[in-house]
Amino acid sequence: MTNQEVIVYSKNSCSNCSTAKMFLKMRNIEFEERNIDLNPEYREVAEATGLMSMPIIVAYDHEPFSYNIKQFTEVFGDLD
Repeated sequence: MTNQEVIVYSKNSCSNCSTAKMFLKMRNIEFEERNIDLNPEYREVAEATGLMSMPIIVAYDHEPFSYNIKQFTEVFGDLD
C-alpha cells in the first residue's frame, strides 16, 4: 500500500460502513472497499488489525482505525 491509498474494510448490513463510505465520497476521497463478508482473505487482514468494530479504515500513514467521527475528521478533515 502506498501512503496515498485509502482502504475501507466493510461488511454487509453495517450502518457505520455506509456512513464512512458516504463521508469519503462527500470529500471526493477515492477508496477501495474490501467487503469481509465476500472475501475471507479480507476478513483475515481486518482481524489482524486487532480492531473489533467495522468498518476498519486504513488511510495514508495512519494506524488502522474503526470509524468514529473524531478520528475520521482528524485523518480526512471537516466537511467544508
